[in-house]
Amino acid sequence: MKVRNADLIRWGQLICVAGALLIILPRSAVFAVTGIVMIGLGTAPVFPAMLHETPNRFGKDASQAIVGLEMAIAYIGGTVAAPLFGQLASVAGIRLFPYFVLTCIVIMLAASELLEKKMRRKADAVT
Repeated sequence: MKVRNADLIRWGQLICVAGALLIILPRSAVFAVTGIVMIGLGTAPVFPAMLHETPNRFGKDASQAIVGLEMAIAYIGGTVAAPLFGQLASVAGIRLFPYFVLTCIVIMLAASELLEKKMRRKADAVT
């Protein structure tokens, strides 16, 4: 309980960005493998921390419905992302992969930071 959920989410996403950038660098295969491992390690705390933060962000009354929605969207994203990238790769090539991953991570980071900023403003207005 020494690290806040928002910090776990932010640091996990930043580790993912660093991993994606390592994949993009035209270095050796070691960089690419290290980048993939960093993306995996970075995403590990994000989803559980987001689920754990749901009652604080949306209220205890709505949290059960919101968690169900988060789970559904996560499964849909996991189901859609691979075929979507497959279609993109068939047209543009596999070299698009690190950019696709980086784009997804940046969108997730931006949405998370916007929500965190909104929650801070709401907390400041209450106090």
